[in-house]
Amino acid sequence: MLDLARGRRAAALERYRNAASDGERSPDVSRALRAAAGTVAVHLAQDASREAWAAASPAITLLEQTGV
Repeated sequence: MLDLARGRRAAALERYRNAASDGERSPDVSRALRAAAGTVAVHLAQDASREAWAAASPAITLLEQTGV
C-alpha cells in the first residue's frame, strides 16, 4: 500500500500480482484475498473499473467457495 500511497501504481500493482501468485499456492486464503484487495485498489486509483472487477472476481469466487 505504501507504493500506491506514494503514487507508484505500477510498482504497487507488481507487488500485488506477486502476492496473488504466492496466495494461489498457499493454503492461507487471506493472503490471496489481501492481494486481490490491493490489486483492486490500484486499479480503482487508475480509474480502471473493468480491471478492478476482473481482479475482484476470483476473490469473490474464493469467498463463495469457502462459505464466507
